[in-house]
Amino acid sequence: MVNPSRPKRDICRVAAAVVSIMAALLAAAPARAAGFAGDDYSLGRQALAAARSGRCWEASSLASGITDPVAVKVATWTCITRSDGAASFSEIARFVSENPDWPEQKQMRQRAEEAITVGTLADETVSWFGRFPPVSGTGRVRYVEALQAVGRDAEAAEVARKAWIESDIPPSDERALLSGFGWALDSEAHRQRLDRLLWQGNVAAAERLLNEVDADTRALANARIGLRRLRISPYAAFDSVPARLQDDPGLRYEMVRWYRKQGPQSEARRLLANYPSNGGYAELWWTERAALARDARNQGSYDEAYALVRPHGLTNGSEYVDAEWLAGWLALRFLNDPRTAFGHFTSLYDNVRYPVSLARAGYWAGRAATVMGRGSTATEWYRKAAEHQSVFYGQLAQNQIEPGAGKPLPPDPQPGAAERQALADHELARAARLLAALGEQDSLRAFLIRLVEIKDTPGWRQAVASFAEGLSRGDLAVLVSRRAIRDGHLLVSSGYPVVSVPRTFNGYQDSVEDALILAIIRQESGFDVGAVSSAGARGLMQLMPATARQVASKLNVSFSPSALTQDPEYNVNLGQSYLASLLGRFSGSYVLAVAGYNAGPARASRWLDEIGDPRVSVEEAVDWIEKIPFTETRNYVQRTMENLQVYRAILGGWVVPPALASDLVR
Repeated sequence: MVNPSRPKRDICRVAAAVVSIMAALLAAAPARAAGFAGDDYSLGRQALAAARSGRCWEASSLASGITDPVAVKVATWTCITRSDGAASFSEIARFVSENPDWPEQKQMRQRAEEAITVGTLADETVSWFGRFPPVSGTGRVRYVEALQAVGRDAEAAEVARKAWIESDIPPSDERALLSGFGWALDSEAHRQRLDRLLWQGNVAAAERLLNEVDADTRALANARIGLRRLRISPYAAFDSVPARLQDDPGLRYEMVRWYRKQGPQSEARRLLANYPSNGGYAELWWTERAALARDARNQGSYDEAYALVRPHGLTNGSEYVDAEWLAGWLALRFLNDPRTAFGHFTSLYDNVRYPVSLARAGYWAGRAATVMGRGSTATEWYRKAAEHQSVFYGQLAQNQIEPGAGKPLPPDPQPGAAERQALADHELARAARLLAALGEQDSLRAFLIRLVEIKDTPGWRQAVASFAEGLSRGDLAVLVSRRAIRDGHLLVSSGYPVVSVPRTFNGYQDSVEDALILAIIRQESGFDVGAVSSAGARGLMQLMPATARQVASKLNVSFSPSALTQDPEYNVNLGQSYLASLLGRFSGSYVLAVAGYNAGPARASRWLDEIGDPRVSVEEAVDWIEKIPFTETRNYVQRTMENLQVYRAILGGWVVPPALASDLVR
């Protein structure tokens, strides 16, 4: 077992799979697959350049000269998905019909719908939509027009009404539908469309519809729009609406949202408590319920917080997971009602399937059973949670069952010879090899994601992950492995890459535990050297340029923005130095340092003041993490801490150490 207090210095001595960062993660140029060079390589580059530029015929012609005939399909797929409206409807329809396993099917169907023109035969269009129902508002409008053209007016009217009520439609198609099928769109259809648009916050489209509804409905819509744009107070909005519509769910929602954003939040909570209905939009209401319940909890109003959460009305999805868990947590930890909490946690367990959620529900069901004095029931639930040893709550549950005892990682699944051969021969794998050879990284990602979905056996998932590694895309192997883990197949070697961590940088030496650095890299970038986030964070450890510049100055090294995504050793050296500074700032606390790495040290310091010190006890540390106000940071801390335990196992004997509990309070 690895002693977490003594960081490993030379990973190369403890893990045979270790390679240098440069060798493992950075390719100086696109890897040219065996047998793909010379004329094939040149033709491939030209073909895909033509495809992206919308010259589809030229792309196919060039690709036809490549040795592997799958190249023509790759060129066509690229023209459909990566160019702007270049492929014709018949070309796209033929490709989709003949290649149902190729990636981005929905996008290709949408492109087909957009490519239907007045010159497209109506019979051909009707036949297409008979096999492939519309996936966009534009597609539904084209279907309506085609049905009318072949004399199926009743069906056209039915589809037109459904499209009007349910679909987002561009303004030009709105006008076409109104002019051609206004007779099929009565006032109730207009009202339902207007209501949906306002719930979605699509104010511009809603305003185009105001003249199609009656005066009372228009007044209600204007009140909702005014609240959404923060141009009118809730009282003024309420008074502007006819009495018969003042109980409208959409109006009440906008009033609650207004108070939640503008204050006082107590008024938002009062309104929501007096209006428990979700009005058919439980997911949108949940945003308000969750925020206001956490506010009530922070104010010490625990009964109120639970009352806001309990009628969430959700039945599935991530919002349901959050809602049912929060209800149980409030009941257990703040209302001292373990029986009610147990009901929420067991209900959650019965309605989820991903390991993260199963372990979370099982662990907390065990906690609730313990408080009820039902020891054997608690152990049963802890065992269910501990089945998922790669996730945070599964690791905590294992410590409840056998304190101080580690649990071996499972061996990687071994693909059979038939699975390996099936993958090698699969045309999507051949396409992926071609794309990798040409350096088409974005498209390669789509093909690997689709490949892993072809079969759900552990061996197939492992074969695809190994295939990604063979293409020098360890980051995509991590992505594939995450998909497998989500379905209960733990692929350790591919899912948790190990690279040697440099220790000395311009004379400075940091002593951050290797496993923690690897855990953060996995969570931050998935080992994608060139990763750039929407916020501008860069490279393996996702450093913001301003932060990296400050660290470089402290280390007395030159700052190079391009090196953050081109030189992984440079990135990791700066990243681990920054992480070391956070550990120093927070007296060695992993929880606070990891939270600070994600959300910024100032926020972590503020949470230390507002929430308290997580190091009081394991139970308080777990609650502290769950009290973090940012969903992203709550998830980040849990995922990083669970990664840490797996990396310790990989580096120290393949046994997950019973160290998570002590890590939470260190």
